[in-house]
Amino acid sequence: MLKELLNPDWYDQGRLSEQQQLELDALNQRLVQASTGTVERIFTEAWTAARTGGRISTVLGTLDGNRILSTLQFHLATVASKVRLRRGTKLWEGYKQFFLSNYDRSKSLTVITFNYDLLAEQILDDANFYFDTGGNSDFRLLDPRRRRGLTRHGSELPLLKLHGSVGWGVCRGCRTSEYSGDSVSVFEDPYAPVRRQLCPFCYRNMLEIGVVPPIQGKAGEIRHMTSLWSRARKLVTRATEVIIIGYSLPETDVEARSLLRDAAESGNLRKTTVVNGPGGASETLRELFPDLIDRQVYFETYIGEA
Repeated sequence: MLKELLNPDWYDQGRLSEQQQLELDALNQRLVQASTGTVERIFTEAWTAARTGGRISTVLGTLDGNRILSTLQFHLATVASKVRLRRGTKLWEGYKQFFLSNYDRSKSLTVITFNYDLLAEQILDDANFYFDTGGNSDFRLLDPRRRRGLTRHGSELPLLKLHGSVGWGVCRGCRTSEYSGDSVSVFEDPYAPVRRQLCPFCYRNMLEIGVVPPIQGKAGEIRHMTSLWSRARKLVTRATEVIIIGYSLPETDVEARSLLRDAAESGNLRKTTVVNGPGGASETLRELFPDLIDRQVYFETYIGEA
């Protein structure tokens, strides 16, 4: 999805204004002209400009970094919120059985995802899992049913979304935060783009979209994500088996490389399986896991063979 984000065919999905579309067109031209340009690089430039009060040069002139970052993040979140899989389809049931069978085998299943959409939550719900989505009490479930369920049953598995979620609204500098200084309201449906509301805990700050922009150096910039990454590190170092699905470990994803290296060097890991389609595992994954099992099939085929 990320590679196509600046494709004009996707603009309608993001409910962009005419001016926002012009700005993204200008960024797309900048991307095309740069021989080593990537969407991650564009986001990183916008993030850096926004954090330092800077501007970005485009064919439209110099544009305010804060405005460009806001447009990019809004577009990313709204496109991601459109990701759907119809309940009851063969693929849906395959995903559900995948979670159930791996939980039965391990009894200590952890789901770590870099996706922004809510597909994992929906399938885990359909499989009747009780799962938690945060690293500490600054991640707050708004649905009473889910809160009651977790209180009564505890959490059967952690779902760690290390790049954030379209279902999160972040209160920066929340006065009710106990750990990071920020609080995260966890919605059942996408928070972006139709909702703009005050934090339901401090009633002072407006919630921001809870997706982490695909910048280089993501984890260190987002305070409330620190606990998630710390928890993920602890869990992967205990893992005896890792299954990597649809992820090539790009060079720019330095935090993910560090996380997976912890798993590879832990001494506990016995089996690593990669399911990345017919193209197979990337060289970056092979460097980290020399003994990986490369299935070289799409996920739909993999779950049918399992």
